[in-house]
Amino acid sequence: MSFRFSSINLGCSKNLVDLEFAIASILKYSDRTPIEYIENPEDPEADYVIVNTCGFLSSAREESENTLRYYDSLGKKLILMGCYVSVKDDNFLSSLQNLHSVVPFISYTTIEGLLFGKTVGIDMSAIVRAKVAMKQSKEKKLTEYLETVGGKSMKNNESAFIWK
Repeated sequence: MSFRFSSINLGCSKNLVDLEFAIASILKYSDRTPIEYIENPEDPEADYVIVNTCGFLSSAREESENTLRYYDSLGKKLILMGCYVSVKDDNFLSSLQNLHSVVPFISYTTIEGLLFGKTVGIDMSAIVRAKVAMKQSKEKKLTEYLETVGGKSMKNNESAFIWK
């Protein structure tokens, strides 16, 4: 088995660093299986394309969708990672014909499974966990911020605030 892949980074410089770590995680297995990184994701030799997505702004989510659709239409096996996973509904992901895997945030332990068949398909529970974690993180940050500017949590609704 060989693993010929390329990658696309969408979004911030943190995404680029995450993608570089993922690529390094893949390349470290080159002593166990033939692995080739291909610069151009449109190259017919690239079987897999890692798409490191952004979901911060609506325009970034749209760019992520368009990129995924494009490479899906080329028949590339898509490996989806990045923050877009936590903000998109499952209908879009299910519509992709060639979605091979979804790699949760900084979960490079799944890379070995991608290469050697230990993990196959879409882990929808990982998507749900990512969505819940992002929502909880946003709510916690909002609560902490509102408390610093004089907001006070209401008794029955912890996510609602009143001003002192």
